[in-house]
Amino acid sequence: MMLFEFVNLIFTEVTGTIASVVGAVLTVFYSRRAKGSADNAQIAATEARNQISSVSVLSELNASLVQIDDLSRQIGSSSWELVEERATSLRNRVVPIVRQKSELFTIDTRKDLVQLVSHMREIGEEADLVRFTNRKAPSQAKLLKIVRDQKEVLIVAISEMKERLSKNE
Repeated sequence: MMLFEFVNLIFTEVTGTIASVVGAVLTVFYSRRAKGSADNAQIAATEARNQISSVSVLSELNASLVQIDDLSRQIGSSSWELVEERATSLRNRVVPIVRQKSELFTIDTRKDLVQLVSHMREIGEEADLVRFTNRKAPSQAKLLKIVRDQKEVLIVAISEMKERLSKNE
């Protein structure tokens, strides 16, 4: 009887130890698999956020394009109050893109967008000087050329965003 109890005890101990080791190995295996799945989910979520951000920036740039056309019309009709308002609005629309989303663009386009902001500030200041002082109105041809050049900057930025979005699909 003693031998039977001894064998039973050894068998129980060995079986318990084997079960513990197998359980530990399975836990590590499934934990790694779960971590890999979580990492993949995090990558997918980041890519989705970037895609949404790019679409948002594209939308803002398209709205800026509409605003710059309106700015051209206001300059052409010498509506200096509206020129200042449109230039400021356009500047305020592009500044957050330049400050927060500049990594979405090439270096040249970033620089051009910064210049666009600067040009819109200058146009707004010119319009204010005409409105609030006896200053003669600036050359409409000169301002319209600046606005046309800045429209090209927006078109290039839009093109870059569309290309970026098409690569991410």
